[in-house]
Amino acid sequence: MKGMARWVRVGLALALAGLVLTGGRGFRAEAQSGSNVELVGQVGGSIWAVAVQGRYAYVGVGPRLVVMDVGDPSRPVVVGRTGVLPGVVRGVAVSGSYAYVADGGLRVIDVSNPAAPREVGFYDTLGWALGVAVSGSYAYVADGNKGLRVIDVSNPAAPREVGVYDTPGGAEDVAVSGSYAYVADGSGGLVILRFLGFRVYLPLVMHNYR
Repeated sequence: MKGMARWVRVGLALALAGLVLTGGRGFRAEAQSGSNVELVGQVGGSIWAVAVQGRYAYVGVGPRLVVMDVGDPSRPVVVGRTGVLPGVVRGVAVSGSYAYVADGGLRVIDVSNPAAPREVGFYDTLGWALGVAVSGSYAYVADGNKGLRVIDVSNPAAPREVGVYDTPGGAEDVAVSGSYAYVADGSGGLVILRFLGFRVYLPLVMHNYR
């Protein structure tokens, strides 16, 4: 798995370099609103997040989600990308036909056609979404100084919050296994929580490691 990750990182760098050398034709930006200024282009960006499902890697490249075919890890190929999102992609999780992107809020991206990923849902979290994990019909969002949010994504077009826990630090990232959520909480250490399914998180801090 480590070898796979190394090849993916190398391939991503080469692929993105190729896009820059070709003038970023594949990275034409969508116009967004501004004050007497219109966005007409954007190329590349820092990579903060990646998730892999099957033969595809879903990579946060600056303010975009880029889909890469990594069936041959030594030759990853860009097959699709979103338009420019409002924030830099800091977290990505994939489940089934959807990618869940943390870029300040939670965005639900339909990736059933890897060549044309498209946003189908959005939830504006109270804080600043930095990390995301998905289990079943729930997305668990590390929401900065607003702690952990649990979002019901059973209807991808209308995600809704069903649970929250205000962690003592700043929630930077999250992983989920079974009914437990493991939160990287910055100065708050590692916080372990259990979702009980009725709009509240109860802490089960088996070990708060700092």
